[in-house]
Amino acid sequence: MNAKVLSILLGIVLVVAGLAVYFTVTPMYSSSVTMTTTTRLFPDLADKINDVALVRVKNPSAETIVKKTDKGWGLESRGGYPVEFEKVKEALMSLADLSALETKTSKPDMYTRLGVEDITQAGATSKLVTLEDAGGKPIASLIVGKDAGNAGSKTQVYVRRAGEAASLLAEGRTSPSWSFPTDAMTWVKRELTAFDSGRVKGAIFVHPDGSSVVVDRPSSKEVNYRVADVPAGKELSSPGAANSAAGALAYVSFEDVKPAGDLKDATPSGFAEYQTFDGLRLNIQLSKVGEKSWGILTATYEAPVLAEGEQPDPIARPAADVQKEAADLAAKWSGWAFLIPEFKAKQFATTMDDLLKKDEPAGTTPEGEAPPQLPTQLPPQLPPGDSILTPPK
Repeated sequence: MNAKVLSILLGIVLVVAGLAVYFTVTPMYSSSVTMTTTTRLFPDLADKINDVALVRVKNPSAETIVKKTDKGWGLESRGGYPVEFEKVKEALMSLADLSALETKTSKPDMYTRLGVEDITQAGATSKLVTLEDAGGKPIASLIVGKDAGNAGSKTQVYVRRAGEAASLLAEGRTSPSWSFPTDAMTWVKRELTAFDSGRVKGAIFVHPDGSSVVVDRPSSKEVNYRVADVPAGKELSSPGAANSAAGALAYVSFEDVKPAGDLKDATPSGFAEYQTFDGLRLNIQLSKVGEKSWGILTATYEAPVLAEGEQPDPIARPAADVQKEAADLAAKWSGWAFLIPEFKAKQFATTMDDLLKKDEPAGTTPEGEAPPQLPTQLPPQLPPGDSILTPPK
């Protein structure tokens, strides 16, 4: 082999070796790999989180605005009713964490496939999330489309930055499709009351016609509540007939809320007062607006009156704790009217008929069959004048 041929072969070997080294140390960036290189959708948002003063969530049929004031975050559409700070924090952080994975279509006629069309478009399923500072200047604005599933611990979603043509596949720890709900009530803690129903000593239910029902029990050791003034010839439907009504305020969630001053065209529909063994008194004034029941609640403390030598009920909490509980509830409820679920509203408006055994229609006993025997142990009844509660004047 002559020197010229050897030189050519050596050159080829060097070129091949060089290419091998190049492809070994240099990534081959295909288009799909390039797409999955993550980039924050809003790179500066994490540094501007504390500047956000308003969250606007809008879809074609509804809009919810959560606004920050000197009292904290509240629902603008509900007179500023407080929202859960943790929900606002999580929503903002989820948007700051959102990263673009892949560029999708920029063609408007293809947006609907991903759910990233403008919310003004007919039949749109998208939502528009906008964050603003205290001066109303937008900090971030995003059209949120369909969820695209999960990838490990991440959630993927189709989005489009407002004002831009390109849609994106993005991922983050939570999807803005649910961390920014359009339903205003999803932002608030809807628990109205929550305490041990065993604390309730008694209750009174007053109706618009002036009639009332009083139930109570002398001790927390008693399972069933007595009922005052059961009509002659009538009996309770069961020994525990009044228990459900007596415990109704122990846990209540509300369906909507508004400032009490906005409760217009309302018709009073009932009043209920509950008293615990340790002095907590809870009142609820019910009103009807159309077919819906709204309640205005108050809480006070009144030290239990004990007979000489009588000891507080074993379930009674320290007076200082109950006083604080009453003050906290009063502050929480003050100035607000709450939409009460109908099944709860019915309990708060319990009537005597609700507690009595229903009369069987005449002729229902088969011929030759003996009539049913009365129980040997009658349900507890509260003697007249022995009530722990009296109707309000």
